[in-house]
Amino acid sequence: DKALYEDPACGRAVILLGKIEQGQGNYSAAINSYKRLEAIAPEYISEILPSLQVCYEGLGQTSQLVAHLRQMIHRHHAVDLVLGVTHVLSRYDGDEAAFEFLIQEVNTSPSLRGVQCLLELDIKRHEKSHDEHLRVIKGSLDKLLTNKPVYRCVSCGFTGMEMHWCCPSCKRWSSVKPIQEFQWGASI
Repeated sequence: DKALYEDPACGRAVILLGKIEQGQGNYSAAINSYKRLEAIAPEYISEILPSLQVCYEGLGQTSQLVAHLRQMIHRHHAVDLVLGVTHVLSRYDGDEAAFEFLIQEVNTSPSLRGVQCLLELDIKRHEKSHDEHLRVIKGSLDKLLTNKPVYRCVSCGFTGMEMHWCCPSCKRWSSVKPIQEFQWGASI
């Protein structure tokens, strides 16, 4: 609470409060903390997707999880959210429902990671057939995306595969943010 008093927009503090509530089994309070994160630091939403899933499952409210994620997609339309909903739909409604959802999302807002996941689902759907071309395309995308940084410091440009609350390069706090795919540039 002190960190939020000092910096009301501190995403890290909100995430930690949510994790504390979640660890104590206070899933509703944890969900409220995670909703607060969306309001003050939406760029960190991808960091709490697994925790949101645990909380909603702990409350037995998986349909509310899907609804909540869809609302966040509508407001922020980040690739991580789309992929999060895809995985939740795959788990609860099956690969076909996940595929239909994702094909619509990729058609609306194309992304390499969305196409990668779409191919993965399509291969699973047609596992018994010999669609080797899909496996080759999927393998190529996997290789292209393997070493792409996921986070970038908005202050100094440091990039990395892990979330750092304090930039290892310039030592600024809360300056490392998830990279949106359109920020990768034309190098892919």
